[in-house]
Amino acid sequence: MSEAELIEALCAQLGAGRLDNGFLLPALKELGARPGAAPSAAELLEALSGRSGSALQSLANHLRSRRRVEAARCLQRKKHGGPLDEFRALLSDLPLDAPPGWLTVAAGVKGLRAALAQGGEFPGAASVVNPEPLLEALASDAELRPALDLVREGVRGAQERARLEAADHLAKGSPPFPLALDEEEAEELLDRAFTTGSAQTKRRALDAACAWPTSWMAGLIRRLGADPALAERASLLLALRFDEPSIMDWNGWDAWLAAALEQDEAALDAYRALAAEAPAGLLALWARD
Repeated sequence: MSEAELIEALCAQLGAGRLDNGFLLPALKELGARPGAAPSAAELLEALSGRSGSALQSLANHLRSRRRVEAARCLQRKKHGGPLDEFRALLSDLPLDAPPGWLTVAAGVKGLRAALAQGGEFPGAASVVNPEPLLEALASDAELRPALDLVREGVRGAQERARLEAADHLAKGSPPFPLALDEEEAEELLDRAFTTGSAQTKRRALDAACAWPTSWMAGLIRRLGADPALAERASLLLALRFDEPSIMDWNGWDAWLAAALEQDEAALDAYRALAAEAPAGLLALWARD
């Protein structure tokens, strides 16, 4: 009898109540702790989803609930800088290292204005400032043009490298998806990968969108999470970043993302006004970040 068959037989004995749980459960735990013996929580859920029966569906719902609780606990641990290893038991299929929260347009404008007024820096400026329109706005200054051309050349070179890294990530899972990639281009690339890619590529696209440092990807996450096969994953990825205990499922997160999009749209005029008012200052903040 193979180890897998032994585990199956012991589970049958457990279900039938023929053996003492005090002996049987430790034995199953010991077998399950061996490398390769036990599937991940996500694999177990996938297996359960293809089975009928109220008891199996109740078990699947219980496992989903446990994963949501663990995601919320993991977020709190990240906020306090604690170790995350204990959460990998139930969340091993998910990237756990995305930072809590993201930078919204309104928060970005507020931070940029404060940095300009105080002559300081703004961590995150590189995430919210697109240098290309600023370079175009300043191009009429003949004295600045040689320096601006060098900056533009550097930006385009960096973007080309980021495109290659993004393509490698979506195809192979490494290197990490480049956060330096222009937001519009990143969104387009992830959307295209999701539309044309394999199931694994779709998951990688969703993971990258949910890990993006700004709220730019809110609309894309809504589109990707609308796929029934990925709705639960999207919910968990968002729960790993945002402290919203009242949200229990994808419908709740979808509404939350829709509200975030509305708030960003309302704040875009403020950013455009700031870019027209102080293009050189914004470009300097972007370069220093």
